Amino acid sequence: MGFNPESLAEVMRQAAASGAFRTVTLGELVERYLSERRPVFLSRYAAHETGLIAQTLLREVGAARSLVADYLSAADNTTIRAGAIAELLFRAESRHWLRADLGPERAELGVRYAHAARQAAEREMGLLTIEDVRVETDTSSADSISVSLRNSSAYSWTVAVVLRGRGSEDTLLSSQITTLQPGLSTVALQCIPSNPADTLRRGLAPGTYAVEVRAGSSTIASQAVRVTTPWLSRHWVWLAVAGAALALVVLMGTVARCRATRRRAAGATFRRLTRRRSAPS
Repeated sequence: MGFNPESLAEVMRQAAASGAFRTVTLGELVERYLSERRPVFLSRYAAHETGLIAQTLLREVGAARSLVADYLSAADNTTIRAGAIAELLFRAESRHWLRADLGPERAELGVRYAHAARQAAEREMGLLTIEDVRVETDTSSADSISVSLRNSSAYSWTVAVVLRGRGSEDTLLSSQITTLQPGLSTVALQCIPSNPADTLRRGLAPGTYAVEVRAGSSTIASQAVRVTTPWLSRHWVWLAVAGAALALVVLMGTVARCRATRRRAAGATFRRLTRRRSAPS
């Protein structure tokens, strides 16, 4: 059984007559719903785009997208502030700004939206700061690093607090995922020995390290921390020499005391024998 266009037309007429449906042509649909009101995302590949504004927009949107994505991955994205930043990026990504018939002033609005999204994310990330870093030590090595963090925003964040080596060996030594509520929080990073083969050390070797607060690929805050060797570990050689010298003195004193005791005992014995010999028989 073939398709009957007249049957379809009859169905459409009955639907229109019922008042429950309203039909429009494709041209009417485009006229009523303009392109700038339709959420069309910007292409991530700009090879086919030309013009200074287009290239600038694509570059700025790429930079803003990376930072905003890191922000939204860490911040409570149910808040009004997070939604507003996501909306700024959404507006910047519209292909409406790449229309050929759009004037430069209007086209530049897309760049401004991208700038606004990036700056807003940076401002929010700036509300997380490192207040203090303390190295908890015992008599042999650094055991842990206590990091005090302040969340000056009105919502919670889930971030990574990491400890890295500095210099030629920028290695990850410790990491902890934590949720920061508004206010002051403290995170304790357990130290991993810098040299895994050194089983006698429980903590970090002396040196300078970096404590970082990270969200995705973005570093929100960073602070250097200096780990020094405790006094006992720094002066163990002199303590060993002093201990050996003290032991030698004690040993020499003991030997001298034993010799003196033996001499006194020998003298007493000699005197007794002398008295016996000199006594009248």
